[in-house]
Amino acid sequence: TIEPGARAAEVLMMGLRLTEGVPVARIKARSGLEFDEVVSGDRLAPLVDGGLLTLTDSHISATTAGRRVLDSLLAALLA
Repeated sequence: TIEPGARAAEVLMMGLRLTEGVPVARIKARSGLEFDEVVSGDRLAPLVDGGLLTLTDSHISATTAGRRVLDSLLAALLA
């Protein structure tokens, strides 16, 4: 059995590799956790402000610059 937090992290790790990103609702559907339970606003804001992530009401996605440093971005986002 995979814990909900690990399942949510996996959804983000796989989804952020895609140009279209991942629907925020998919995190809840796959893990049972709300987006803000998985990703802290304190961690998210600098990544969005720094141009590495985009966040809309429905999706989170890595920008071109974010995909270039995706491993580090994910570590910062999910730590």
